[in-house]
Amino acid sequence: MKRLLTIIQDTLLRKQPVVLVTIVGSTGSTLRGAGSRMAVGAEGCLYGTIVGGISEHLAEEEAKTLIREKRSQMKAYILHPTEEADIGAVCGGDVSVYFQYLDPDDKGIGQVIQAGIGCFTARENL
Repeated sequence: MKRLLTIIQDTLLRKQPVVLVTIVGSTGSTLRGAGSRMAVGAEGCLYGTIVGGISEHLAEEEAKTLIREKRSQMKAYILHPTEEADIGAVCGGDVSVYFQYLDPDDKGIGQVIQAGIGCFTARENL
């Protein structure tokens, strides 16, 4: 987690936006569960993984779109064939994903990221 936060911080300090992609819920068979995260920049994944395969690729593309649009959103991915949506995944589960747009000009985000890194650093020094 410290590495993820450090990469986000470094990217924001370079005045580049980031989308933090987080699985907030899952059902059935999935490769990763709630709490899995990845950071995505304008060019693609910076660090982390959420579900792998085609689903992760779609999430990465969604994150890049949200960077261009400067917004956050929730999205569900169905990881099994259905009549409504078949993305080619075979896991058999579903995941709900939150895409949080992080603006490099938002000083509050920078402070929260720095505080998170500080928590991990303090634990390492015990």
